[in-house]
Amino acid sequence: MNRIRQLFQNPKYVYNIAIGSGVGICLLAIKQAAFFFNKVQDDEMNPYLEKGDIVISFKGIDHGAIKNKIALIYEPIKKSYIFRRVKGIPNDFVQDYGSRINIFIPQGTMYVESEQQTKLKDNANLSEIIGSETLQDKIKQNEKNQNSNPYENVFYMSLLVGVPLFRIYPLNKIGMIQIEQNNKKY
Repeated sequence: MNRIRQLFQNPKYVYNIAIGSGVGICLLAIKQAAFFFNKVQDDEMNPYLEKGDIVISFKGIDHGAIKNKIALIYEPIKKSYIFRRVKGIPNDFVQDYGSRINIFIPQGTMYVESEQQTKLKDNANLSEIIGSETLQDKIKQNEKNQNSNPYENVFYMSLLVGVPLFRIYPLNKIGMIQIEQNNKKY
């Protein structure tokens, strides 16, 4: 106990505590204002993001530049955060994954897909095997399971939280998140 009293009587020690606390509070404020830490809850964006990855997402986003990028979105029904690829922004026409119809994306909304949906829709080689099923069987199964509402993948832009920038866990994958779509790096 005497040792603790002696430390607090030393002005240099008190100064270091004050500076350290101030720096910590500033870092916390910056983190709250610009960045969002989140754990990936599903495997829908595999191979870019896998279940259990912890990523840092940047909150300041230009809504016009989000198309074809992975975004962190708040899902109000499940009350959780999800990562999905933004396929359509306001005033776009997008072919819906399940119903294969073109839908118009209204103002203030965006159309999103998981990486699995994108692969099934875009893959032309239907003989590729996924487990014991062919890709064609997988597409038919997903079309049957798909909800009849073509707007189920449409979210309000206000639910957009950020874009993932940096993976901090697992440690063997630490680094910037490289996102390729149609041979383009974003």
